[in-house]
Amino acid sequence: MIISARKMSLFLKNARHLLWVSVMLLCLAASPVNAASIKAKTISCGGARTAILDKNGTLWMCGDNYYGGLGIGKNKKKLLKPVKVMKKVKAVSCGDDHTAILRKDGTLWMCGGNNDGQLGDGTRDTRRKPVKVMEKVKAVSCGDIHTAILRKDGTLWMCGANYNGELGDGTDINRDKPVQVMKSVKAVSCGDAFTAILKNDGTLWMCGKNHLGQLGDGTRKYRYKPVKVMKKVKAVSCGGAHTAILKKDGTLWMCGDNEFGQLGDNTTKHRKKPVKVMKKVKAVSCAISFTYILKKDGSLWLCGKHEEVTNDYNPDEEWLTPEKVMEDVKTVSCGFRHAGILEKNGCLWMYGDNSDGQFGNGSNKSRYKQ
Repeated sequence: MIISARKMSLFLKNARHLLWVSVMLLCLAASPVNAASIKAKTISCGGARTAILDKNGTLWMCGDNYYGGLGIGKNKKKLLKPVKVMKKVKAVSCGDDHTAILRKDGTLWMCGGNNDGQLGDGTRDTRRKPVKVMEKVKAVSCGDIHTAILRKDGTLWMCGANYNGELGDGTDINRDKPVQVMKSVKAVSCGDAFTAILKNDGTLWMCGKNHLGQLGDGTRKYRYKPVKVMKKVKAVSCGGAHTAILKKDGTLWMCGDNEFGQLGDNTTKHRKKPVKVMKKVKAVSCAISFTYILKKDGSLWLCGKHEEVTNDYNPDEEWLTPEKVMEDVKTVSCGFRHAGILEKNGCLWMYGDNSDGQFGNGSNKSRYKQ
């Protein structure tokens, strides 16, 4: 593979930032033989899986399949290379062990682990092939073991685990069928046992686990019904226990867990209320202990730290303020311990944990250092 002089210069410039990140270039491709030509449109990273949606609407998946989260109908525990799963797909979201697939006709299909009812099919049965759950769906977001479904009429429906109030229905009862929670909803994002709900009027509402202030309501009280947190919000992303809030004016606000500096506010102090971190932001994606920030100029910034899979703790590797790591980026998606970065030229970069083959490059070798 030939790397352009511009790309090599960029890598050398940012070498000090990539000592633990070790990015792998995939220029992902279509086939389980090797990854070399998938024309990726979007990507969704989950617990230990990667879902790649190509420009033709075909869904490809790789990585962990212990509970059938790849939707291929086979008992293989992991797949190191992408396989074709479904056509005519509009969007996809990956949880820890389950996957939600939204097709272009508005039908929602689910597969994978279902111990807490997160598939919403009325059972607790593991599904190794996608099953249709609902029609007239606009968007979907998978948390660790719960699912939020936004229908075309603006109603929000929730299913799965509800131990901490993450379903927002006022109870702590797990739901194996979706229950309606709210109306006039524009978007939703699920984290690990908490949920962020963006309404049409730009107000942000939060519910669920709040032990580190991830709900941003100024308390650490668990919320079993959504509470209003902020106005004039454009988008939101939930991580393991922290939340990134993008306002309409392009400013980025963060709250919750900050042990590794994932809030980017130059501290490791947990925040019960959102703090402003950056301006001119286009999009944001949260993992367990790090955050990717995509600015309007296409530059990609990173703060926090990846989970210490190697158990080689080094406090100097924590990025307490966002550091620029790449340019010309189109979109980014964080899983629990890995991330996928799609460049404007169509190339897909992967880094982090690859123990289940979530890079899709035929290997299960994780990479954190160059």
